Amino acid sequence: MSTTEPAGLLGSLRRLLAGAVETAQVRLDLLAVELEQEKRRLLEALMLAAGALLLLGVGLVLAVALLLMLLQEGYRLAALALLTAAFLGGAGMLLRLARDRLASPGGLAAASRAELARDRQSLAGGVAPVQPNAGGLEPQPTGRAAARAGEERRG
Repeated sequence: MSTTEPAGLLGSLRRLLAGAVETAQVRLDLLAVELEQEKRRLLEALMLAAGALLLLGVGLVLAVALLLMLLQEGYRLAALALLTAAFLGGAGMLLRLARDRLASPGGLAAASRAELARDRQSLAGGVAPVQPNAGGLEPQPTGRAAARAGEERRG
């Protein structure tokens, strides 16, 4: 009997370790996905800012041309004023959009932190680790909570 206990204990320890390694692997994969999303968000904001700076430069050139054209008469002045307003307005909109993208909440590894908090809660309480299902990710009850949920579905 004493020879089977170490083997059983060793087997349990191996399963526990395998579960911990698998959980760490999933969390690292999630972190990698979040880092990729953050990189894309920053790249998009930089591209929007570059577009805004380009339009701002063109708008400034047109504004200078407008000042030079003030001495001229005709429709050229109105067209130049309209183009200047359009470029400067576009630059303002792109800058505002880039600023909003950079200020959006979420932060780095927010989903990973939330998943680790759920893991910590499941180890401390009666909620099993989150498992994917058709409706998304939801905690699965264990123990008495699972029995009550089963009775409610039947009743």
